[in-house]
Amino acid sequence: MVLLDNLGRFRKGRLWLDDTPDIQYDPVGTIKDNIYAISHETWEKKAVCLELLMLLRHTTKYGLLGIEYIPEASDHTELEVCIGKDRDRILDDSLAHRIDKVHLGVPKTYAEAVFQTGFEVMQTGIIPSGHLKIDLGAYGEMGSNGLIFSQITRIILKIVMTDLKNLKKEDAEKIVLSEIDKKDI
Repeated sequence: MVLLDNLGRFRKGRLWLDDTPDIQYDPVGTIKDNIYAISHETWEKKAVCLELLMLLRHTTKYGLLGIEYIPEASDHTELEVCIGKDRDRILDDSLAHRIDKVHLGVPKTYAEAVFQTGFEVMQTGIIPSGHLKIDLGAYGEMGSNGLIFSQITRIILKIVMTDLKNLKKEDAEKIVLSEIDKKDI
């Protein structure tokens, strides 16, 4: 796990590369679809998890998402987003645990935002054939919304497109900043 402590303006994050936190939850459903894979690049199996906390003027924004990419020899890329229960178990080890009740899982409303954003990114054709599965997540009762989950989705997909073995902390922070500086939510 890498602590992202150079995000500025009361923002911090934690990033896991090819190693995810042990925060499994039992999905109550999935959203999935596939798209024709334009890229013929070959990737190896990858996993990325990002936890992000932004303390803004009158609000707090929080989210955690984890994705796994599994290569497949096919002509398509499948995106699968697992839907969690509303108000699943409390996650005590989170960046927001002192200011919000953080629950495991991704509720349906946020899962739909994750899926829509992920599918938009997949349409760029950069991701080669395989299976993208988003099955790790956590949200705050007060500090989460679809927008923060869309941002985290874009960030983890940008990171999964990099060479994870050689990704430096500074480069990861630049990727995160390039997305969250577009608009604070």
